[in-house]
Amino acid sequence: MTNCKLDLYNYISDLRETVGYENNFDSYLPDLLKDSFSIITEKMSFNTKGLMGMAFPGDLPVIILNEKLTRRQINFYAGHEAVHLLRPHGETTSIFRCYEKIRPNQNPFVEWEA
Repeated sequence: MTNCKLDLYNYISDLRETVGYENNFDSYLPDLLKDSFSIITEKMSFNTKGLMGMAFPGDLPVIILNEKLTRRQINFYAGHEAVHLLRPHGETTSIFRCYEKIRPNQNPFVEWEA
């Protein structure tokens, strides 16, 4: 049996190294994701309370983040959404939504992974 947590931590470590975030926490993660994976990140106003970001997989993956986030929060939620886009987990959804707190219709395992 594989160690799910260890596998995830190794995956995240490799991902951070790939985008150059491993030794440069002052970097702006959306720029690194664009350069490494062609993931576009945009900011916009959300009317839905607690909605922090969304990820749209596809040939041109896009992350949209709440425009009210700080730079540190942008890096966190961009990383969270990037894991949804980059880590295979068998989800069939076409859009991932990230809220301040997990919602009943979200897959708790997939949210934990991200």
